[in-house]
Amino acid sequence: ISILNGGTAPPSFLGGATFAAGDIFSDPPVFSDRTSFNDVSPRAVVEFKPDDNTLLYASYSQGFKSGGFNSFGLTPAFDSENIHAYEIGVKSELADRRIRLNASFFMYDYTNLQIRLPVPTGGVDIRNVAASKIKGFEIEGTASPFAGFTVAGSLALLDAEITQGMIPAIASDTPPFPIGAPLPLITENVSGNRLTRAPEFQAFATAEYEREFGSLTASLSATYRRQSSVFFLETNQNTPTFRNRGWQEIDLSATISKQDSHWELALYAQNLTDNRHITAVTALGGFPNASIIAPRRWGVEGTLRF
Repeated sequence: ISILNGGTAPPSFLGGATFAAGDIFSDPPVFSDRTSFNDVSPRAVVEFKPDDNTLLYASYSQGFKSGGFNSFGLTPAFDSENIHAYEIGVKSELADRRIRLNASFFMYDYTNLQIRLPVPTGGVDIRNVAASKIKGFEIEGTASPFAGFTVAGSLALLDAEITQGMIPAIASDTPPFPIGAPLPLITENVSGNRLTRAPEFQAFATAEYEREFGSLTASLSATYRRQSSVFFLETNQNTPTFRNRGWQEIDLSATISKQDSHWELALYAQNLTDNRHITAVTALGGFPNASIIAPRRWGVEGTLRF
C-alpha cells in the first residue's frame, strides 16, 4: 500500500480512487522528557461472622495508576491517578443455602482521575480531572426454590460526579466542520457533572429451568437487563450523539444435550425487542465515532466438543 502525498496516481487496491493530500494527521513533534512515579497502596479489611451463613465486612484501600506521556506529545505529561476506596457489606446464605444474598455500600474518592479527550490534531490525549467521587449501592441474589429451577438478579444505584475539574472540550454549539479540520475546543468547568458511562440505575434478572429426559438434558432460560442514561463526554452534552437515554434488553435460549456426550444444540434469540442504542462514543479525526449494539438476532447453534 502506498501513501500518496499529491493525489497524482490512483491506488489500484481501491479500483481507481484518487486521494488528495489533506494532512489530516501531522507528524508528531520530537521531544524528550522524563518523569517517575512512586506509590504505596495499603488495604485493610475487617470481617465478622455472626453465624455460619452470614459474613459482615468493611474495607478500606488505596489505589494508584501511573502517569505518563501522550503519544503525540502535544500536551504536558499527565499525572498519576489515586483513589481512596471504602466499602461495607454483607454476604449471606439462607433457606439451607438455597438462597444467596449479597449487598454493599461503597464510596470511591479519586484524585487526578485520568480521562481521554480529543485534541486539535484529531487524536486523543489523556488528561486529569482534579477530583471525582463515586457513591453507590449494590444488591445481588440467587435462589433455587426447587430442583432444576434457578433465578438470579442484581440492582445497582450509582452517584458518580466530577467534584472539581477544568478540561478542554468541544463547544456544544459547534457547527459541522470538514474532516481533518482542527477540533474547535474551549476550556470548560465540568465540576458537578456526571462521570461518563456511569448509569444511575442498573438492573439484571435471569431465570433458568433444567430438566432431564432419559439420557437428554433440556434447559430454558430468559435474561432481562435494564440501564438508565449515560453521558459519553465529561461536558454532559445532552444530544442523541453524546448521551444514551437508557435501554433494556431481553435474551431467550433453549438448549438440549446428551448426558456423558460431547454435543449440544441451542436455539437462541438475543436483543429480542430490537433495541438500538449507542454503547460508546469517541471523537477522532474531527468527527464523532459511535459504537452501536447489535440488532435483534436469532439462530440455531450446535456445539461439538472433542
